[in-house]
This record gives sequence, structure tokens and C-alpha cells, in this order.
Amino acid sequence: MKCVYKMGLGLPRGQKIIIKLDTRQADIWLDYEEMVWRVKIDRDLPETSYPHLENAILSAETLLREVP
Repeated sequence: MKCVYKMGLGLPRGQKIIIKLDTRQADIWLDYEEMVWRVKIDRDLPETSYPHLENAILSAETLLREVP
């Protein structure tokens, strides 16, 4: 399965990334107050935070593929 990436979407470029895999979606955005990247999956999974964008993207991809 291939992930589709979208950036921006109403925010200045680089502040939000949307990753889609089939019908599932993960939102990644920069939290300026704590200076971390937050990841929210469309399911009832808890919101997670990461210090680097690469970690957030890899985590989101893994969760989309592995968690039913």
C-alpha cells in the first residue's frame, strides 16, 4: 500500500502534513508552544508528539499500516 502526502492545506507551508493510506488518515502539525510535531490518527489512538518531523512521519506511516 502506498501513502499519499499533502502539505499546507490552509496553513503556511511546512506547518501541517496529511498522510493518507486507503481510507485512513494521519494529521501531523507543528506545536509552536512546545516545539514538537504532533500526530493524530483518525482512530481512537492517543495523540503523540515527536521532536523531529522525520520521526513523526515514520510513526504515522507505521501506525496506519499496522494498527487495524
